[in-house]
Amino acid sequence: MVYLTDGGVLMGTGNLPAAGACCVAVELMSDVQYVKCSPYGMIVLKADGTVWCAGRLCDGDGNVIREYDGFEQVMDHAVYADAGESTMAVIRSDGSLWMWGDNSSQQCGVDSHVAENFTEPTQVRENVRMVWLDRLAFYDEQEYQGYLSVASAPTDMDTYHTFRTYVLQDDGQVYACGQEGTFVKVTVVEG
Repeated sequence: MVYLTDGGVLMGTGNLPAAGACCVAVELMSDVQYVKCSPYGMIVLKADGTVWCAGRLCDGDGNVIREYDGFEQVMDHAVYADAGESTMAVIRSDGSLWMWGDNSSQQCGVDSHVAENFTEPTQVRENVRMVWLDRLAFYDEQEYQGYLSVASAPTDMDTYHTFRTYVLQDDGQVYACGQEGTFVKVTVVEG
């Protein structure tokens, strides 16, 4: 389990990447703006725009794509970072989208004939305002600020699509990639 304090301190307890097993909460990192866990690791966005990863990034079958030695800085100039089931994504301050991880179903937005896995962040799109990995769902308006003006109904929380990446472009268009292809334009209907 990990959590952020009001002061931006990342705390954690349990069997943690980069910290080992502990029964009490320990400080993992300070000046943290956002953290997201995947099944085997985590991605951290610090207030200075740097992105750090810990643990492992595995494909859909559990095979290790990338293993991090403690917390490793992977990018800078970031405004958003996300971890999915088997992919990770970063939006940089210039609006570029960078992804890495399992691309076997084109979920990184690149034809899987080019590469089935990306061990390093790879730029896949420009002019991106927001990215959602694995699902497009809203728990509350704070989770995905700037997309919905009002929180979705609790029944919408079950919306989930495996091996999908959704992006909201600066022009308001939504694109998705995954089993249906690489970044096709989609229409999002609020239920």
